Amino acid sequence: MTELELQAFALSIVKLSMVGGVLGAICWSLIVRALMHVADAIQAWEDKRVRIGSARARAHVRSINSALPCRP
Repeated sequence: MTELELQAFALSIVKLSMVGGVLGAICWSLIVRALMHVADAIQAWEDKRVRIGSARARAHVRSINSALPCRP
């Protein structure tokens, strides 16, 4: 290989590594976005479950209180 061919080869390696870095960053951001979406969905499901559970508990307490005799 001549000096000029070696420089062209080195330049192509540098360009390929830069493109690979950009593609890697794009893929990483998509992966992180997908993971955050999944985490948000799990949190929303958990919040809904807690709200339903507390509503059931309040309804249960109300039913117990309504069954107690009234005091004058």
